[in-house]
Amino acid sequence: SESQLSECKLMVESDDQIRARCLFITQLQQHIEKCEREEQYIEAEKCKQRLNELHIQDRRARVIRLKSRHNAETVQLETVMRDESQEREDSWKNKMEQFDSKAAEDIKTLKQQQAEKRVLAEQIIVEKLNRDLIRPSKQLQDFRRAQAQLVKQSKYKEADQFKIKADALEQLEVQRKQQSNEASLKKKMENEDRILSIEQDALLSRLARQKQQLKEAQIKDFERLGKKQENIRVQLKNTQQVESQRLKKAPLGLPFVVDQEGNDLLTTADGIEDIYRIIREQTDHVQKAEVVSMVKAYRAGILTVKPGDSYFTENLSVTRKSANFDTSRLQSALPKEDIEVSKFA
Repeated sequence: SESQLSECKLMVESDDQIRARCLFITQLQQHIEKCEREEQYIEAEKCKQRLNELHIQDRRARVIRLKSRHNAETVQLETVMRDESQEREDSWKNKMEQFDSKAAEDIKTLKQQQAEKRVLAEQIIVEKLNRDLIRPSKQLQDFRRAQAQLVKQSKYKEADQFKIKADALEQLEVQRKQQSNEASLKKKMENEDRILSIEQDALLSRLARQKQQLKEAQIKDFERLGKKQENIRVQLKNTQQVESQRLKKAPLGLPFVVDQEGNDLLTTADGIEDIYRIIREQTDHVQKAEVVSMVKAYRAGILTVKPGDSYFTENLSVTRKSANFDTSRLQSALPKEDIEVSKFA
């Protein structure tokens, strides 16, 4: 967690502190050898105990440094994954909103088209019904013939009676025709409405199916994202466990060297072999004063440490080629006093 990360950061030593302790360990090893040669065994025993303490202190500091990096990696990974999940969620939310907006527009367009189509269909049906001539019934025709015959015979009173009957019957037949047309129009429009309703249902069904497919795709996408993120978490955790085991099993007292990413070489696959190779390849031995000057130059920010450079080894040798700086200039520019290592003593 972030609280663990901040707590761990307070205890993490700087690279300078770790390198300085490695230098002091080397000096202490040389002092023990000197005590052995001079038969100062009590002093050698005290230095040996202090050396063991420094080895444990150095290993503890490098473990804390590694844990701090692991915590930072975990926090960074969770932040990236949280942002990735939020971005994916926003993307799907936008897709859903676009789909809903497009679906509403399709429904609105269909309703407008169907309204226009219904009006046109009703007009066509009405025009067709109105074109159908009203055919008088046989009884009405008989009344009209009798009326005309009586008029010819100048029997106006009787003709008027048939006219009244014929007009009443004609009005009744017109009403029946209108009722029939209205019923026919209603039936045809109901059929038209059923067709339009089927079209609407088909559109709504298609949109609902597409929405469901979109939701299923969203669920699968989030499942894939969750599995991918979990795999990355497991992979990072496994990598960190491997690095921790490498550091735990590494021999004590090895110099502090970092790779291009700033990782302790003891945590890499071939780190120990690389450190021993660096030590073997250092053939340009220099005096202790020059090594001290290099330490001061590094701590003053004048010397740039490159990945793979090693300045603190068992025999105080340095890789002058990789350091690539003028020691005489540094010797004149820096104080001559020895490096401060009392805090490790």
